[in-house]
Amino acid sequence: MKPNVFLSWSGPASKAVALAFHEWLPQVIQAIDPWMSSEDIKKGAAWDPALTEALAGAKAGIICLTPDNLVEPWLLFEAGAIYNTPWHANVCTYLLGVTNSALPGPFTRFQWTVSIDKQENRKLLDTINSTLGDRALEQKRLDKAFDSKWPEFEEGLRQISTAHPAETPTREVTDMVEETLNIVRGLQKQSAEPPKPQPVYYTIDSSPNSSPALSPYERALGILGVGAPGANVIFFPGGSSSGPTGYTQSNLEALYGVEQLAPRQPFDPGNQTNRKKNRPPQSTAAGALPTLLETPGLC
Repeated sequence: MKPNVFLSWSGPASKAVALAFHEWLPQVIQAIDPWMSSEDIKKGAAWDPALTEALAGAKAGIICLTPDNLVEPWLLFEAGAIYNTPWHANVCTYLLGVTNSALPGPFTRFQWTVSIDKQENRKLLDTINSTLGDRALEQKRLDKAFDSKWPEFEEGLRQISTAHPAETPTREVTDMVEETLNIVRGLQKQSAEPPKPQPVYYTIDSSPNSSPALSPYERALGILGVGAPGANVIFFPGGSSSGPTGYTQSNLEALYGVEQLAPRQPFDPGNQTNRKKNRPPQSTAAGALPTLLETPGLC
């Protein structure tokens, strides 16, 4: 069985927590095979291929955070590698002597677990159990196993806290202000981006009896020039079974040349007289739009 839970640690207290997990997790859920660098790399073996393989196969990772390792590069690297697996494995930060407000930026993205909190640890086991597929424990069995093994694990965590006392770190005010400003500026940048223009459609009846003053193509250019940039024109050939044809300004210019398409009189999009005669029912026009939008070279 390949390792499926990666235990990330740095420093004495963090290593002690990882060792406790390494022993405790398989006692609760037998299908869990935890991996820890100090325990699972054989003597004399090259450590980097083993580390890479364990990270690539992890279904979940527990990052053991203490006050003295919050910005350790290896912890950040391993957390990123676990999350960037094809299945975006769960990155479970585990806090011993640390409050969530002290976490640096990258770790704030992930839901954390507070040590020595029974309900928090039970939720953590639920998360890991959900990654095991058909080998996951049923909830009743998991409840029973967790309740049976929790007291021993809790006592071990308390002993680690006593043996490795440390002050809870506090972030500098300037650091928190800078992070807040970066978030606000990112939101402002998103809101400042102009919305994408929505396509505007004008329907032209190109049958012989419609609007003889202008050809359909001249009226089309009038719409494109007077209506709005990026407008789309739909022609309904009178008496034709071929259905509507969609054109944009670039299509028309390529086919007929800019000079030939210059309108002889301004076009009023609000004037319905140019669009009444022999116009197909509105339902026909509406039903045809999806086809036009999906046709290469058309609207």
